[in-house]
Amino acid sequence: MIDREVNVHEAGGFHLFHKGVFDIDRLYKEIKQALLDREYDFYEKKHSDKDKPKGKEIEYKFVGERDITDYFKYQLTVTFFLQYITPVSENLVSGTARVSFMGKVLLDYRKKWQPGVVSDFLFRIYNNYLIKDLIKKHRDRLYKETTDLHDLARDILEFNR
Repeated sequence: MIDREVNVHEAGGFHLFHKGVFDIDRLYKEIKQALLDREYDFYEKKHSDKDKPKGKEIEYKFVGERDITDYFKYQLTVTFFLQYITPVSENLVSGTARVSFMGKVLLDYRKKWQPGVVSDFLFRIYNNYLIKDLIKKHRDRLYKETTDLHDLARDILEFNR
């Protein structure tokens, strides 16, 4: 059954784990730029920076949104959780990084289908039968964009190994 949000990933998204030396600034800038290059509106939803005895703990949460049509919108969420961050050089740090990528196709994001019994029924018929293939096409396209971001982050994290 297709609802108003279609998750691109069945198991909660893609995840990267890295322990070692990496460039936080490059990771941040290139992921942000990749979203902007793909014409996403970029929002930094969360930024926390805590000093801990074993090093800094940093958390970022990015959300990129792109209107595709009046009915479809793509939403990409990237979460960085960095622990035990200690400086190694001017640009590099040592620590652990967990980066998560989650994609969603938002349906009827402008809320043109008003809530109600008949409207909800028609909305479900429309999504599950009339445009089911189109929804799958958008889900597949966003899946590709999410994997591209994942691959970019992986390359950045592994660059200094």
